[in-house]
Amino acid sequence: YCRHRQQAPRHISVKETQLKRFAKRARTLDNLSHGTAERVLRGLIDDGLSARTHNQHRATLIAFMNWAVESGRASAHPFKKLPSRDERLDRRRQRRALTEDELGRLLRVAQLRPLAEYGREVVKRPSEDQTGRKTWTRAPLTPTSFEAAVERGRMALSKRVGVLARFELAGRQRALVYKTLVLTGLRKGELASLAVGDLRLDHSPPFVTLHPRADKSRRGAEVPIRADLAEDLARWLVTRLETARATAERRGDAIPERLSRDTPVFLVPAGIWRALDHDLAAAGIPKRDERGRTVDVHALRHSFGTLLSRSGVFPRTAQAAMRHSTIDLTMNLYTDPKLLEVAAALELLPRLPGSFLSGSLV
Repeated sequence: YCRHRQQAPRHISVKETQLKRFAKRARTLDNLSHGTAERVLRGLIDDGLSARTHNQHRATLIAFMNWAVESGRASAHPFKKLPSRDERLDRRRQRRALTEDELGRLLRVAQLRPLAEYGREVVKRPSEDQTGRKTWTRAPLTPTSFEAAVERGRMALSKRVGVLARFELAGRQRALVYKTLVLTGLRKGELASLAVGDLRLDHSPPFVTLHPRADKSRRGAEVPIRADLAEDLARWLVTRLETARATAERRGDAIPERLSRDTPVFLVPAGIWRALDHDLAAAGIPKRDERGRTVDVHALRHSFGTLLSRSGVFPRTAQAAMRHSTIDLTMNLYTDPKLLEVAAALELLPRLPGSFLSGSLV
């Protein structure tokens, strides 16, 4: 049934894995009781799994039994009464939003790091790490060594124009991927699904069309984008077309007049999280802060939500921008309270008369 509804194969695989946990305790629908399901869910917590994992198993079981009732395989089921767990009290990975300064540093490093990687300084390995002929290695990129590494890379590739252009293109794409994630709130998979035909850059306001198969809620959406980001994307498509034409000419193929509608806007690698970790280190941005909150690719969506709140966007508008089902999700999970300017907000409160220290109002 889920395949018929064209749900994502990954989601179907997860549901199958979850249902098999219940099937191990009850081989038939008649044997699947409230007590049996409760024992399975309790076992997840006993095994150290999170409240979110518990709730996902519960939701999958209820959806499965709803389907069984609707298809005549069962008359009713009691599983809606299974208690859920409060995920806010048991979040294994809490993400943090990046500040505006950190975002600026991250975008610059992302754009230049391919060159910096090529220009990393060669240093001697510590004696304890020397094995065989491996006595030299490349020094890691740090905020203090980054600019010099970029210049060394550019100098080393000055006569290899094609390689230099390829490195610059790779860095430009990664920086634009980060910027698009931060300014739209799109998830990584949603961004990777975008094709040229999904962009409406000449519309007022510009937007991108997110198809139901790529949207997490499976409803699809039209996601508005800012004018400056639309200009960046338009220039990026021009670059993509120039690259496609150069490749076709080099291969002797027909030179395309335009990019096809199904051409991906970005080639988002599955291991982009690894590139982000290296970019963070080179930019001097800690992966984990003093509260234990981490930065990963999805944290860029958290940054989007936090920036909306800091900019004074009404909560209901922020909820719509993030395409959340509830306002609680937007305000509590995707807004980093540390970055909100609470002190400045208090200054906006009205000035009330009087001084209570003296016991009199003036």
